[in-house]
Amino acid sequence: MKTKHDWNFASESTPERGTKIRWIVRTGIILAVINLLGFVAAPLSRLHLNVPGTIAFQLFTYTVQIGLVLAATGLVLSIITAFMKTGPGWKSCLFLLLLGLSPIGAVLGYIGPDRYRDLMIHDISTDTSDPPEFVEAVKLRGTGENSTVYSDRLAARQRAAYPNLGPIVSRLSLDDALTEATQVVKDLGWEFVNVDYDKGIIEAYDITPVFGLTDDIVIRVRREGSGSRIDVRSTARFGSGEPGINVERIRRFASSFRG
Repeated sequence: MKTKHDWNFASESTPERGTKIRWIVRTGIILAVINLLGFVAAPLSRLHLNVPGTIAFQLFTYTVQIGLVLAATGLVLSIITAFMKTGPGWKSCLFLLLLGLSPIGAVLGYIGPDRYRDLMIHDISTDTSDPPEFVEAVKLRGTGENSTVYSDRLAARQRAAYPNLGPIVSRLSLDDALTEATQVVKDLGWEFVNVDYDKGIIEAYDITPVFGLTDDIVIRVRREGSGSRIDVRSTARFGSGEPGINVERIRRFASSFRG
């Protein structure tokens, strides 16, 4: 026969469990605040402390990932505390959830809803079947930086994310299109790496606005009918690159191209 103490065992353990959850939530909130400060400090460290852009970008990436883990913790604890009579309360858990989501929320707010799909696509081309190839830019890449190989996996992801992204079809002749493409590169402020009119190739690089990362661009001009076809490829040298930059860069080129 169970004693009174036995019957009360479950209810007496609830306060102890609530204390543990309260400690986890408070610790999580402190970590989330520190993580949010790190997120804000990442770009500022490059701009004001001359921290290398690659290191600042790594810090930025880590804070987003850590924030998602903390947000998931807050969500789970919110569900648990909803069924407990004692504990930190769902509002504290919700606060942890919101703090954890703040970094990724800021990223999505910065890049806009139309570009969130490009978060992890570091290489974008207007021709996914036969992308323009880098020649001289390959020599500028160091150990640990991205390969310039455009894989089938990348092509599939890009087609799913940007089905309408395609080449520029121009009425300009091959020579005139090459001249126009060269002028657009100058107007956009990109730095030339290689200009080969015989092969119809222009290579350049651009510096991203926030972290100062280097992205490579190759433009290929081919004759098509009585006019020409211009394909553009933009790829990050490091990691996934700044979110949305590659596709935005290609679109800026297309909108600036006259002819």
